[in-house]
Amino acid sequence: MAELTPSIQRLIRSIKETVQTAHDAGNRVLLLLPGGSASQAIEPLFRALLPYQHSLTITLSDERYVPIKDNHSNWQAVSRSAHLLPEASFVPVLSGGSRQQDSQAFSAFLEHQHQLGATIVALLGIGEDGHIAGIKPSSPACHSDNAASDYEAADFERITISGAFFSSIDHAFVYTKGAAKAAVLDQFNSLAQPADTFPVEFLRTTKHYEVYLDKEGGTMKIGFVGLGKMGSQIVEKLLGAGHSIVVFDVNSSAVAACAEKGAEAASSREELVAALGDTPIIWLMIPSDYVEQEVAAYKTLLPAGSMLIDGGNSNFHDTLRRADDLRDHQIRYVDAGTSGGIMGLENGFSLMVGGEQAAVQTLSPLFEVLSMPRGRWIHTGTPGSGHYVKMIHNGIEYALMQSYAEGYDLLKYGEIPGLNLAEIAHVWQGGSIIASSLNELIEQLLSENPELEGIDGYVADSGEGRWTYETAETAQVPMPALREALAVRQASQEGHHTFATKLLAGLRNKFGGHAINHEEK
Repeated sequence: MAELTPSIQRLIRSIKETVQTAHDAGNRVLLLLPGGSASQAIEPLFRALLPYQHSLTITLSDERYVPIKDNHSNWQAVSRSAHLLPEASFVPVLSGGSRQQDSQAFSAFLEHQHQLGATIVALLGIGEDGHIAGIKPSSPACHSDNAASDYEAADFERITISGAFFSSIDHAFVYTKGAAKAAVLDQFNSLAQPADTFPVEFLRTTKHYEVYLDKEGGTMKIGFVGLGKMGSQIVEKLLGAGHSIVVFDVNSSAVAACAEKGAEAASSREELVAALGDTPIIWLMIPSDYVEQEVAAYKTLLPAGSMLIDGGNSNFHDTLRRADDLRDHQIRYVDAGTSGGIMGLENGFSLMVGGEQAAVQTLSPLFEVLSMPRGRWIHTGTPGSGHYVKMIHNGIEYALMQSYAEGYDLLKYGEIPGLNLAEIAHVWQGGSIIASSLNELIEQLLSENPELEGIDGYVADSGEGRWTYETAETAQVPMPALREALAVRQASQEGHHTFATKLLAGLRNKFGGHAINHEEK
């Protein structure tokens, strides 16, 4: 038997303790079991429950309406392990009648168990479409007063416990695997309503419930191109979560550094694609000037069904065009605007993801990992929307940086001399309305280098601020703060250097690892 994950071990231990408590009190236990990924816990659970088997009646929370010996039957997972509990009572959902007859019989059985005072324990899983025990907002089981209801699911018709029956459950244990389910389980924990999934108000009616997630079960294998400061951190963060990463970069030392951390090295695009199976997923984390040639190269190498992710700062117009072109080649293109800089490894990244719903859902385990522990991610919409939102994010960033730089410039050269800028930054960071990630970095910068010595004051412009301003002009949306920020950067590139431009250059180095002086480019 495969080694149990820590989550399954904790789950089994908790169910065992619950059953033991009921057994010691002289109560019978009705144990409801799932199909799907949660069924992998059945065999080790049965082994743990052997001392209490005389008290157990075992059935399913829902069953596909197929012959009981069909491989698609949820009962198969139970029957394969039934020999481990020879003295327990096993009651299949299907009894050989019509669907309506079996549904009524199952309803009567559950009601009888409840009337007998059995302790009702349910192990439940989350299906790929978000259901628990076959129940979703669109399910008739949500509105049934019976203890069981038939439900026409996407794959098979089902007989399932109803939403109303959850109030009869004494202990509910929800288990699933895959990082993509983390957001759903977080909403269960907070008793919020996940969108288009199991209605959480039913879970609220149980006397006690616990949720368990195995993120290990959601690991993926992807290719990664571009191992600069952010790219290498993204690779390290994904490796740390158990994902398999094949890396490629023109800088062989960067490839070697990632290989030392557990990545698989590729020496060419062809080798990278060959290492990723039938439908490769490749993440590009490269400067926008190089994206066109890389997309063109991979378009000729990738088979239909592959995915390309652009995690850099591409112009959203280019992203829209590339997505359309790749769609014609049956390659899905996802734009993942990524913010968080070189602190993202520790703090988590903020990701703005554009792309087709199915593609983003497939990639969601990656985004969940990258946003942990304090970052966030959002599916912004169709292809191009992620880079559009990230572009405007960067336009706001330009304007905010300029405002801070102007303020600290005035503090230094205004009418009150001798102010300690680092200490002022520290105080502003402690509860003031202008406290921010940027100001925190300014505090660090000024504490380390109060006069900003050795910084020439040349402030580079990577393009997104200009794109934002051009987009605003087209939309006739005034952006005077951004206009001034761009003008200051342009002037700095022409030799007009001030304390403010030095602070801007130092700040860019702090959050993005950008060159602090022009000659270092």
